[in-house]
Amino acid sequence: MVQGVSTTLLVDPQQGIDQPVGGRSSQIPYKTLTAALLAAQGKALIRLTAGTYSRATGERFPLVLGAGVIVLGQESGQGQGVVILGGGPLPDRNIANLTLVLEGQAQLRGVTEIGRAHV
Repeated sequence: MVQGVSTTLLVDPQQGIDQPVGGRSSQIPYKTLTAALLAAQGKALIRLTAGTYSRATGERFPLVLGAGVIVLGQESGQGQGVVILGGGPLPDRNIANLTLVLEGQAQLRGVTEIGRAHV
């Protein structure tokens, strides 16, 4: 259990939807981690279901985890089955191919990352 989070968002690359849903329930998962990160406010927990998170599934790289955001995949399986695959440019830091940016106290747990680099 993660302590001190104000919001929990779900992401499912197979069953989720990113389009706005009137009065969106916390039980309706997002399709992409990108959309969940944009919706995350403050100390949010984003739970990832098994799958690959890549450009092919709609992700936009680099993924930016705001301060206090925790992205949680399959922690007990050490990230097995939850894969972030890809990278993209971060022009303001002159980096050509970056997968993740973790700001402040952001955390990434239980995920297999296959990409270039992260800061």
